[in-house]
Amino acid sequence: MRRTLVFILGSMAACTPADDAPATVDAPVVIPPATSCLNPLPTTATPMVLLSGVVTDGSFSGSGNNLDAATIQASANGLLTTATSEASGIYQLDAATNGKPVDFLTLSKAGYTTTRYFPRAPIAKATSMPKIPVFIAAAMRRSARRPVGRSSTSTSSWPIRAICRSPRSPSDSAMTDGDRVTGRRRLARAAIVVGTFVAITLVLVRERSGEVGLWDWDTYSRLQFIHRYRPDLYLDGHLLYHGVMRALMSVGLGDVMAVATTTAMGAAAFLCLMHWICRRAALGRGPTWLVMVAATVGSPGLVALFLMAEDNVLYLPVVLAIFYVVAQPPGDRRSAVWRGISLGGLLAAAMLINVSLLVMLFAFPAGLVSWFWLRDRLRVLSATIAMGAAIVFYHLAHLVPFAGAKNALHEFLPQAVHLQDFQQSSTPLVSLARFAEYRGGLRAMALAPSVHLMDLPPSVRWVLVGLMPKIVFVLAACLVGWLVRFRAAELRAVLRTRFELLALFGIGLVFPYFYEPALIERWDVFWVGALFALVPFFQVRPSRVAVGLLVAILSMQGVGSLVAIAHHYGLAFADPSLSRMRAIAHEVVERNDNPMVLDFSIDRLRMADLTYRVGPRLVFLVRDEGGALTCSRLYDLLEVPVDLAELQQALRGKHAYFDPALSPHARQVLATP
Repeated sequence: MRRTLVFILGSMAACTPADDAPATVDAPVVIPPATSCLNPLPTTATPMVLLSGVVTDGSFSGSGNNLDAATIQASANGLLTTATSEASGIYQLDAATNGKPVDFLTLSKAGYTTTRYFPRAPIAKATSMPKIPVFIAAAMRRSARRPVGRSSTSTSSWPIRAICRSPRSPSDSAMTDGDRVTGRRRLARAAIVVGTFVAITLVLVRERSGEVGLWDWDTYSRLQFIHRYRPDLYLDGHLLYHGVMRALMSVGLGDVMAVATTTAMGAAAFLCLMHWICRRAALGRGPTWLVMVAATVGSPGLVALFLMAEDNVLYLPVVLAIFYVVAQPPGDRRSAVWRGISLGGLLAAAMLINVSLLVMLFAFPAGLVSWFWLRDRLRVLSATIAMGAAIVFYHLAHLVPFAGAKNALHEFLPQAVHLQDFQQSSTPLVSLARFAEYRGGLRAMALAPSVHLMDLPPSVRWVLVGLMPKIVFVLAACLVGWLVRFRAAELRAVLRTRFELLALFGIGLVFPYFYEPALIERWDVFWVGALFALVPFFQVRPSRVAVGLLVAILSMQGVGSLVAIAHHYGLAFADPSLSRMRAIAHEVVERNDNPMVLDFSIDRLRMADLTYRVGPRLVFLVRDEGGALTCSRLYDLLEVPVDLAELQQALRGKHAYFDPALSPHARQVLATP
């Protein structure tokens, strides 16, 4: 408290020069609000303290344009360490402390008034600083007798909650005209965001609800069982997704429209949040456009997930929010607590949408590394609270909105701990075949989604599958090499202070190897992290060469997205089997054939499309193995073995449809009364 009073008195003296004194002599003192009256101030520090932040100009509130070429000096026990801000206003400073905390920062630039920034407490470890304004000399001269305002802008996403506050004067409680203008601007911005979200959602609903292209296999199954949904009878790994869908159906939407609306809301929220993050990071118009292009058509895999109405689309904005919150500095103790609670809530929501995201739980123990390496107690506190809050919120959801539903986390968490494959892939974990599937899934996410479902010309297939992945790999390696060569300091800062973020990104990269490596939907966490990484990429002031490499990569990936869109909407690369299934569906509906007998070799996605289009009918699958027939019946796309006699009984006296792909022997046996 004594230190705070000294700082306040010093700022008052520094900001009140004599009438005949030049305005550029006295340096303004920027003092953030105190955060604690009880915790003792640190007296020791690590030998080197990494400080990072942003310098702005032209405003006492900390807003304004970012200021480049500003000199930043850190003072610790008489030792001075100097750094210079970049064009984006960002600076990184490794301050030599000699074991003593950093007392204050001095910021200066020609034509500007030198500013001294006194932190809430002496800085004893690596931290991110708030935005600090360096005032223009002319503006300072005109307002020499005006009290200096307190900076309210911070690089943290959470507001600073001050415990020690000075009494307010009566005039402080009154709302000024500037406050009213600011409030109206915030309401206008909120209205624009909400309106944009609604508009994007309506456009995407209109596009996705059409009868074109293919649905996802899970979507076909969902449309068949959603009307008799019973989560108390079986494990449901998509509780929140089905909850949103059933809520939409309760207000009058049909099942198809509910799926389309849920998918559209996820995509719209993802794009709006991505744009908000760009604005929050103060990116320019050009970088923001590049980031939004990358988020829209930069990944054919994400485009395909939306076009096929994959349930993963709904959790994409939640995963992006997790990346954003993890990237923020923990701030003070109270901010670290709220940060952990927020992360826990987001993670619980992600697991309720798709339980496979429980793997993200393993990223937060990386906060313990911050304790062993940097002694960063706040990060350890935030990571611990995040893990605990995620478990608590997940189970609370089973007690209140989803009461009676079986707990999928109890089933799948032990398998994840033991690195089991959930019995989805028969490929051994340690094998070249598994690595080939892993590489193929990444290629599909980045360049060629589901080419096995397309009738592509050989030349186009060779370009998408053979040539372009190699070119993209070389360009990405060059881009990484540029970062290591010219932005090594920023990379070291990330490696030292963002363990949870790196662990989260690493889990997104490793997870597909253990679980369905060939499927594009297992790569979505990695890809969302890559899109989020574009924001700090532009913040470190990339050169034209680096931006050119990025544009070249996005251009080739955009080609893959166009191929996916052409396949879905224009059916430009439609597989002949798809056309055959559509023709069969039309024939069955016209003749009202029931039951249907299909050959067992039919592609399961084609079969799902066929059974959805023909409506509720008896559907059987038959396999001819050297004259011995094996039969199965479909129950909501679930294949249940049946006896041949049962199938013959179901066919007796019925006008059945027989798949032309059935063997002559199978047709003869089944046609026999």
